[in-house]
Amino acid sequence: MRKPYINKVHIILEILGYIMVLMSGVYAVAVMLTTEGQIPTHYNIQGKVDGYGSPTALLILPISMLVVNLIITLSLHLIPASNWNTGFKINPGKEIIVLTDYSYMMSAMITEIGAFTLVGTYLFDKGSKGIMLASIALTVISFITVVIFIVKAYRDNRD
Repeated sequence: MRKPYINKVHIILEILGYIMVLMSGVYAVAVMLTTEGQIPTHYNIQGKVDGYGSPTALLILPISMLVVNLIITLSLHLIPASNWNTGFKINPGKEIIVLTDYSYMMSAMITEIGAFTLVGTYLFDKGSKGIMLASIALTVISFITVVIFIVKAYRDNRD
């Protein structure tokens, strides 16, 4: 069943997010197959390695972020919009535009998570403490995305 508040841009953003998660998984498997021994898996507060593990640890990020993206996708496509928690009552006649805003928010987050997964897997493999900066960047960008689209939806609901 087609939902009028989900458009081609939403689908493209979702596909992009999944492509990046898939690319990070392929990268992780390639590293696993070509790396002998252990890799750094944890850093202390000073940025010094304090834990090592198998290269299979590289799969943790792609697999966990795939699960997160699947939950968002299922929420977007399977949960009736009437059950979405918008934080305000949607005015009659404003349903499609408000739900489109929320759909953009969820689709953008899928893409952001995909980009983080790809960058994060690469940084993790290279033994870079940059993964912490990437995590902070994802948190900040996701927060900004949520605020922008909730404010937009709220404004679109009033107009």
